[in-house]
Amino acid sequence: MIAAEERRARMQVRVYRTLAAHDRDDPAYWLALPVAQRVLQVWKLSEAQYRLCGKFPDESGLPRSTACVYRP
Repeated sequence: MIAAEERRARMQVRVYRTLAAHDRDDPAYWLALPVAQRVLQVWKLSEAQYRLCGKFPDESGLPRSTACVYRP
């Protein structure tokens, strides 16, 4: 129950009557976030988009199938 109260305390809710009003405030919202937080949000959005397309593998970027490399 405490976690839900903490989340609510951090939430920010705004009602926009028009899309133009939202478009005016959107850049200010993103600029108010620290750079690290913005990068994390972009990563989460990108990952969600790739998963929706079925293209995001659940494996690391480096293949580990090679056991040994012999050089002449």
